[in-house]
Amino acid sequence: MVPGSSPLRVQVPIAAGETKTVPLSVKKAAIRPEPEHVRPPPVPPPAKEGHIRTAGFVVGGVGVAGLVVAVAAGAGALSKLSQLEKECGKSRCTNPEYGGVVDEGRRWQTTANIALTVGAAATVAGGLMIVLGGPAAATGTRPVSQRASVGVAPAPGGAALWIAYPF
Repeated sequence: MVPGSSPLRVQVPIAAGETKTVPLSVKKAAIRPEPEHVRPPPVPPPAKEGHIRTAGFVVGGVGVAGLVVAVAAGAGALSKLSQLEKECGKSRCTNPEYGGVVDEGRRWQTTANIALTVGAAATVAGGLMIVLGGPAAATGTRPVSQRASVGVAPAPGGAALWIAYPF
């Protein structure tokens, strides 16, 4: 059947062994729109992954890696401190031959401090990017009234981080 056409039924008697040609013409039927209550609602397009959210996973991964480095460097610093306590006792080591051990322990501690700071900041930033940069609607971004926002405000003794997310 041709889309938009009406069914056609023709009855032609044919005898055994007889051949007949039946001319047919198809006319397009008037298309009547379905009432609104019968028509199914349109299917919304699938949500797209937000680019900010994807970047958030990368930044969060860097943050977790930074925290792992901080733990490893902290363990190195504790190892050097333990070596000094074992060989010099609990008091300050004044023997110049341990200067290299002290310097190496300080390098480990500095590395641990930097990695902890960067790791914590990147983990928090990545988490915020994942939460606030979630899937975008296929038609674009949310209206301004429905967007998530983050800010810093002065607070007694420092500052406060605020997050507003429309649920």
